[in-house]
Amino acid sequence: MMLLAATSLSAQNKKTDAENAGLNGKVKTIESLIYKAIDKMGTAEASYLMSRQVTHYNEQGMQTVTTYYDSLNQQIRTVTSTYNNKNLLISDEVLDSVNELVYSTKLFYDDKELLTTKVFYDNEGKLAQKNLFKYDKKGFHTETNCFNAAGNIFEKSFYKRDKKGNPIEYTEYDGEGKLTDKSSGTYDKQNNLIKRIYYDENGVYAHHRIFKYDGNNNVTEVAAFDESGEEVYRWDYQMIYDSKGNVIKETEFRSEAKVPYSIIISNIEYYQ
Repeated sequence: MMLLAATSLSAQNKKTDAENAGLNGKVKTIESLIYKAIDKMGTAEASYLMSRQVTHYNEQGMQTVTTYYDSLNQQIRTVTSTYNNKNLLISDEVLDSVNELVYSTKLFYDDKELLTTKVFYDNEGKLAQKNLFKYDKKGFHTETNCFNAAGNIFEKSFYKRDKKGNPIEYTEYDGEGKLTDKSSGTYDKQNNLIKRIYYDENGVYAHHRIFKYDGNNNVTEVAAFDESGEEVYRWDYQMIYDSKGNVIKETEFRSEAKVPYSIIISNIEYYQ
């Protein structure tokens, strides 16, 4: 589970899906075309399409339909979301390439509008999984318990947070209580994750990553370091923005030599 995404369940996080995606303005639709990049005489250029994604938002900024396509621009999966009159997500349906149901979810909230239960159903409508969420007195998400169809717990995760609610430690255990994942995070004044430390199954430091951002709080560099502190890999990102401050082109480079890897072109439509 990504530490970066861990704040989305907290009461203080009243942002819309569009805002959580880093989008500005009243976005109606965003189409993202992901291309393999090549170096052509020192310039990164798009080579061939790797995938495509189209996301629709309602006027309240919540995702309603997201469709994923493969390199041949053929539909792979569609996720349709439904909301109540408080703009809270209450159900999802995931469809396959021929629009047949893969699985669905239902979500339930308490009187503080905190998500307490998320139930997963298979393609026949049978119970497949249930997740229960817990919060602290400030409304920050602190614990998730995952149960299978038989009611047996198979995963438990915990968050420790700073005063702003940023998750500074994440731990995950299997149904027998064995540690399966652990990481910790450090944040800057803009609440951007600037360092993430990963630990092994014994809770011992394994490796870490350092993140850098531009003035729009988008990641421009990720450097990975091994247990000895030596840099082993690097990702660099160059962004072009539209007039509303949304990314319309992102080029990813890998390794210290800055080899072009991918180019994402985003076509954004706004509500009037």
